[in-house]
Amino acid sequence: MLKNMQGKTIHAYCNQKCGKWFDPDEEIDGQTLKKQYIDKKVQAEIKFEKNAGQVAGPSHDESFYFIKFIKLFE
Repeated sequence: MLKNMQGKTIHAYCNQKCGKWFDPDEEIDGQTLKKQYIDKKVQAEIKFEKNAGQVAGPSHDESFYFIKFIKLFE
């Protein structure tokens, strides 16, 4: 989940673009952002596109936001 400069929240899939920023989370059967990265500023390129097999479960024709590039400002 990212928040843009206007304060709009965007839910986007990283698809291995985010480095080692996440820890496994058995509670949600997925991953959670590491605490040291919460509320940090990033520069990101995000595209709304068809799933096309990028996310397991939803159909290939469903569209989602995907992070194409992301840089963390420390």
